[in-house]
Order: sequence, then C-alpha cells, then structure tokens
Amino acid sequence: MDPKLFDPFVDSLFKHQPKLSKPFFWSGARTFAIQFCRNLGTCDILESTLPGYTFNDLDWCDTKQTAGKVYRTQCGCTGKAELVYAFWKSASSAYSKLVEGDVGLFLNGSFATPYDRNRTFGSSELPNLNFPRVTKLTTYLVYPLEEVEFRPRVGCNSENLMTLKVDVQKKNISYECIEQPAFALHYLCASNPTSKQCLKNKSTHNSTNYPILTLFFFASIFLVRT
Repeated sequence: MDPKLFDPFVDSLFKHQPKLSKPFFWSGARTFAIQFCRNLGTCDILESTLPGYTFNDLDWCDTKQTAGKVYRTQCGCTGKAELVYAFWKSASSAYSKLVEGDVGLFLNGSFATPYDRNRTFGSSELPNLNFPRVTKLTTYLVYPLEEVEFRPRVGCNSENLMTLKVDVQKKNISYECIEQPAFALHYLCASNPTSKQCLKNKSTHNSTNYPILTLFFFASIFLVRT
C-alpha cells in the first residue's frame, strides 16, 4: 500500500500538534525511547504526538471494535501488515518534516548495524532533515543491560556510525555521537536495579557518593531537555 494514501489524514492530525520542545527519533530502540520519553517527559518522539499516540500499539484488526466483523477490503485486515506499515511510513515522514533545531536519535548499540538506511529513520526520516530547519543531530547509542560484560558491539567510531555521520553532515547538519549516555544508564538501572551491570556499578561507589549520583542523574535529565 502506498504510504501517500495516508498523507492527507496524517497531515490533518499534525495540524493540531504543538511545537516540539525536544524532538527525538529512534531506530531499534523502541521500548527504551517510548518509556523514557513518556515517563520522564524530557523528550518528544513520534509516539508522543497526536497521530503517534493515537495509533501506537493499536490493534487495527480487533474484531471487538468492529462488532465482530472482519473487513476484507483493500484497507482491511487481509492487508494488515501493509496497512500498518503504510500509516507509520506516512506518519514518520510527516514528523520528520515538523522537527527543527537540535534533534536527538536513540540507536540500539547492541545491533550489529545500529544505523540502517533501509529502516524507517534512514529511509523516511533522515531524508527530510535539512539545514537550516535542523541544525544538529545527536546520536545516543543505548546498550541493553543484559550484556553482562558490557562490551558494546558497535561504538561511535565504528564504520556503521561513521556512515551515519557522513549522511548527516552532507546535509550541512552538525553531528555528535554519545555512547551509553549517563541519563540512559541511570534510567535503565532505575527500572532494572537488580541487573548485573547496575549492581556492578553500585559496588564501585560507597554510600557517601549516592547524593552526588542522584543529583547527577537529575542534572543529566535536565541537560537532555535543554
């Protein structure tokens, strides 16, 4: 299904969208991005906009919402995957045309290729980020806590991330990359305090450091927003 079929509908929803204070994108880091931005309110992502919030996790083919009827039209459940993909493709494109200023990008650092030109960010969002509307893109490589030894597969200086840097800078947009930012690690550990990585970090600090670490946590969250 052609995503452009959704463009008029998506555009009408975005007309009611207030200006985004700290726009972010994500690729391969859906769970972290949505939970972090929603729970702390320090960043805006597509899923926090009107169209994104409305349709995120929506079961397009829930027969309870259609009185038991199963639609078999071009836009019905027989083409659910294509239908849902087309909507989000349209919404992602519209969102990327709306953001301005400094923008952020959450990438999953445990992926062999965190940046993929064929994924939504690379194919539908980055192409719409242009200077001077967008002045800087900061990439945050977030690594899952499950990696006991905490050895990132990919870092900011990897060939994959260098490709992203080139793709961004050739659009005259400034670029920065940060591996496992402090605010991300603090949030992940707050959500999963018993993870081996968090317990390891905790053991390296004595109790007198906790007030300082707490202050640093909230300060780092503030810096993400400003």
